[in-house]
Amino acid sequence: MSSRRIIRPENPEASLESDRKVRKRRKESGARADAAPSSTVPPEPDETPQIEDGASVNRRQAREQILQVLYMLDVSGLQAVEALRLFITCHLGGRPMDPFVREVVCGISENGTVVDQTIREHSENWRLNRMPIVDRNLLRLAVFELLFREDIPPKVSINEAIELGKKYGSEDSGAFINGILDGVYRKLKREATYKSGTESEGPSK
Repeated sequence: MSSRRIIRPENPEASLESDRKVRKRRKESGARADAAPSSTVPPEPDETPQIEDGASVNRRQAREQILQVLYMLDVSGLQAVEALRLFITCHLGGRPMDPFVREVVCGISENGTVVDQTIREHSENWRLNRMPIVDRNLLRLAVFELLFREDIPPKVSINEAIELGKKYGSEDSGAFINGILDGVYRKLKREATYKSGTESEGPSK
């Protein structure tokens, strides 16, 4: 009578563990294979349209930032560069600032005497330091543009200041700002007309 031998694995638990490891390695290998192509595909380009510096929306936002920095300068006594750096850190999260904001803030700081004197000449019954702070700094912004930024149409500077006054000032800010800037603009037009006339006549004999 022949004996039958039953062949058993030497260590059943070890075989199951080995089988599990094999399946795990295959699964991980398959996952890596599936994930590999996505890592080689370049990201889709950002299709958000870029707004140029000259676009009206961008300039409105820039003027709002200028107003905020001028307000900060008015109440803190900081230098222009210090206020700009603080604004970039606190309000822009360290992102680059629109060059227009930097140029105008520094320009107002450097030409503050001329700007403020021009406002005083056209603000009857109102001392500059008694004006509401929003109105005062919107006037500084607009007057600086009228005097020193020939690339900006005067009516744009005036209208932008009026609209920002309505948004951030009192209910009377728009009319108050409009009255002063209208006087400044009329004087500049008269001076430009006179200068043009004298230049066209040439030197007197």
